Amino acid sequence: MTKEALNLVRDYITEGLRTGVFAEGHKLPPERRLAEKFATSRASVREALTILEIEKRVTRHVGKGTFVAQAALEVHSEPVTSPAAWPKVDASPAQYMQARELVEPRITRLVVVTATEADLARIRGIAESQSVLDGDEFEPSDIDFHLALAEATHNELIISTAKLFSQVRDNPEWRKLKAAVKLRHGGRRIDAVAEHLAIVESLLARNAAEAELAMRSHLEKVRNNLLGS
Repeated sequence: MTKEALNLVRDYITEGLRTGVFAEGHKLPPERRLAEKFATSRASVREALTILEIEKRVTRHVGKGTFVAQAALEVHSEPVTSPAAWPKVDASPAQYMQARELVEPRITRLVVVTATEADLARIRGIAESQSVLDGDEFEPSDIDFHLALAEATHNELIISTAKLFSQVRDNPEWRKLKAAVKLRHGGRRIDAVAEHLAIVESLLARNAAEAELAMRSHLEKVRNNLLGS
């Protein structure tokens, strides 16, 4: 099976959900028609559907067909839940940045392989919209950007980890540090937007090494700006 076949079927389901054409329980066309639609083999479509079934995006019933599952609706729903609803984590800003630098570059590398075209369009849209945001608006958009990357892995454990990372920004210690940095330096929103766009460019090129490096560089600058080391 080619990665393209899997992404084509994923995008097909995602677009159907987005436009309201599909709902939970919607029956997908048979493998033969999907293979014709995407100009690929039935074997590739069958394997793609098997992976989507493992991911709980579809359910398959012998003799009946393939159907959109509830999990598909949940994965592609907009937007992510509010940080206030996530489990509380007691972590200092230094611990937070240490964890992010260990994990997020590898997440970004994985996104190159797992992201659908719809995922990449969403990530790109968030990054491009940030250029017109002020400082107060940028923080939630920054959270959305990094969570969108995690969601593009289609790995629930990674997504949950990213949500925990983002929840730390609601801690009083983090807010106090951000306010102090803003007073000293006036913030670095413009630089951060450019760094986000560099990450997006690498993702669109499906260049895993460059995407990982761009994220690593971005987080290093965030850490230096916040913690001075």
